[in-house]
Amino acid sequence: MIKLKDLIKELLLIEADEKALDDKEKEKAKKLGLVWKGKGYGKKSEDGITHKNVGGKLVKVDKDGEDTSSGQKLSGSDFERDDDPTGGDPDDAWDDEEGRAKPKGKTDADTEDEPEQAGLGGGWDQHDGPDSPDDAVGSDPEKESVIVQGIRQMADKNRGKPPKDQETSVEVDGEKTTNLCDVTVPGTNLFCADNKGIPRAEMPQLKSKPWAKGEKEPWVLNKETGEWEPTKFEETDEEYEQRVPASKLPGAPDEVNTEDLFEAKLEELGIDMSEPQPMNVSDLKATQNELKPANVAFMVDVLMTATPPPHDSEEERKKWELSEKLREPIIVSKDGYILDGHHRWAALVALDIANGGSGDIEMMVKVVEADAEELVEKTKEFTRDQGLQTKPAEKKKEEVVHPFTELYYRMKNK
Repeated sequence: MIKLKDLIKELLLIEADEKALDDKEKEKAKKLGLVWKGKGYGKKSEDGITHKNVGGKLVKVDKDGEDTSSGQKLSGSDFERDDDPTGGDPDDAWDDEEGRAKPKGKTDADTEDEPEQAGLGGGWDQHDGPDSPDDAVGSDPEKESVIVQGIRQMADKNRGKPPKDQETSVEVDGEKTTNLCDVTVPGTNLFCADNKGIPRAEMPQLKSKPWAKGEKEPWVLNKETGEWEPTKFEETDEEYEQRVPASKLPGAPDEVNTEDLFEAKLEELGIDMSEPQPMNVSDLKATQNELKPANVAFMVDVLMTATPPPHDSEEERKKWELSEKLREPIIVSKDGYILDGHHRWAALVALDIANGGSGDIEMMVKVVEADAEELVEKTKEFTRDQGLQTKPAEKKKEEVVHPFTELYYRMKNK
């Protein structure tokens, strides 16, 4: 005989399945490469399903088709209402998969679209790579653990050192490299498989310094000082403002952020950019062909060791602020290629490998409705029109210090 609770449960599930995915969830399914397979959604090239439609929302499921969002399988007793321990206060009702409290000042609606980032602030000792193929991001858990060990060793060696004194080579599987793009994660496109072959020096930067008055390309090497200097020329104030619109932006003459202006320019061209949305880091792809291991190791170290408020010291607070900056949204093309923020993405990929969660780390992204080549070209045109500085290619090739690394070192030693 069918129990009443089981019947109610079945009716609820049927009702949930019948509610169509909303446009946002449909777009998410598209970005993840999911197709309808009768009982749920999964990748066309793979057997089985990975997501189900529950109340119009995509929900991850395990290999048995069970909801993994709570870490437990539902039973009839889950539909029995307990007394409300919150006293009716919605702010006390929020709790996520990791058991963390709702961020202060946020409601459930505010946190609905926040990315999954299991292992954040959990420390290196708890996250040393996958234990089995089921825990791996790709197909080789042993290789993934070796990658994590190499990045951790570099982070340990460089921690507390000024950027100029840090190690630049990471050792993975007995081989050293100064480019993390040389390291592959079997069964995935990580770190840089399928990249567009663009050197880091040639990637456009939406956050950069405007050219100073009377300065422009090309850069010229001063043989007496050994420093690269821009070409000097005469121009009036009016000519300068017209040539370098970015000189009027907040932050000038130092680094300015032109992302909002770039979005407006794309809109003018009829190219849409989405609102920030979560996307699996393992589904994103590198556009450039170079990643500095020291920069990635530094960032992973911050992500692993920074903890949320409350903080007992100013250093802890500053580290958490930096962790938040590292997790800010990045801009990607419609085919999943990264425009800017490659090292921050790679750090979250490393965290994804380290936590043994089988590819469960997400990052907030703004998706531009253009393919990678078009997006890079449009960005180059925009930064040139704004008068944002470039750097001499020779100098860029030598640089290994990332702005975030320099920023934290300055913050820590104030």
